Amino acid sequence: MKTVFNFGHPLSEKAKGQLDELIGENAVVHQPTAVELSKPVGLQVKELCRALVREHGRPDYIILPGLAIAAVYVDRFLSTPEDDYPPCVTYTKLIRLQMEPGTTPPVFVVGGIEE
Repeated sequence: MKTVFNFGHPLSEKAKGQLDELIGENAVVHQPTAVELSKPVGLQVKELCRALVREHGRPDYIILPGLAIAAVYVDRFLSTPEDDYPPCVTYTKLIRLQMEPGTTPPVFVVGGIEE
């Protein structure tokens, strides 16, 4: 079973089905990423990632949050070795979400996987 950390929008039923087709059996851990921009973003995201890794192990895939600076830090802390948690040998694959055209309210579907 593949583990997916979803830092983005909640997945629609269609997106869940797409993930099943693309990566097989999976467990999605949805973790909304809200950061206080008046404080160091990197430290906030690092703590969030550490807590997730402690509880669920390292993910096979991640869905990045929409906030660009947080997205950079999520990928950095989950994909590169840190001296205070186990190193990751390979980069975590990224799942890209996109809005399905013509949907109101917006429906997010899988736009692709970045290797």
